[in-house]
Amino acid sequence: MSGAAQADTAMTAGVVLDNMQSRELGAYTSGILEGLMYHTALQAGGESPRVQCMYDWYYADNERAVRQVMSAYSNYRDKYPAAIIYALIKRECGAE
Repeated sequence: MSGAAQADTAMTAGVVLDNMQSRELGAYTSGILEGLMYHTALQAGGESPRVQCMYDWYYADNERAVRQVMSAYSNYRDKYPAAIIYALIKRECGAE
């Protein structure tokens, strides 16, 4: 695959870890989180305690959250990053 994921390669956590530099990985992960927060806010009709929890989990102690994400990506290399982030959010903030 040399350097970048191919179009026919599933973007699993393993592919992300193996092919993205740390800044790219951070931006990619933040994008997933922001998308999930936006979706949650739309479902709630605006800001909600769950959206605030998601924001606080990732941004208030970013180093801790990044360690959690990187560990989960490493442990579940065959899973999609969005599913991993969703599972971490569910653990931290409860189910929708």
